[in-house]
Amino acid sequence: MSHTAQPTLTRTVFHLAIGDDHTLVLPPELREQLGLEAGDVVAISVFGGGASFYKASRAKAADPVTTEAVPEARGLLRDDFADREDVRRFLEAERGG
Repeated sequence: MSHTAQPTLTRTVFHLAIGDDHTLVLPPELREQLGLEAGDVVAISVFGGGASFYKASRAKAADPVTTEAVPEARGLLRDDFADREDVRRFLEAERGG
């Protein structure tokens, strides 16, 4: 049985400023890391008390589910939940069930 090695994900925290006109001011390091240029579309997913921010695919910019970050996000919460039942209970509670 062969296993494909999972990529190692690193997490870097960037601090963004909100300008007077309510625009987000991105640090140069973040723009470079994500390959962002003026006019690019980004997606922000809000969950609980947090959010994730990523460059949206140009072809599907209006649909955050098809962004480039989805495959890279797999396994990020592996240490936060014991099993699928734990995830189900969390989702049910978040949905008000």
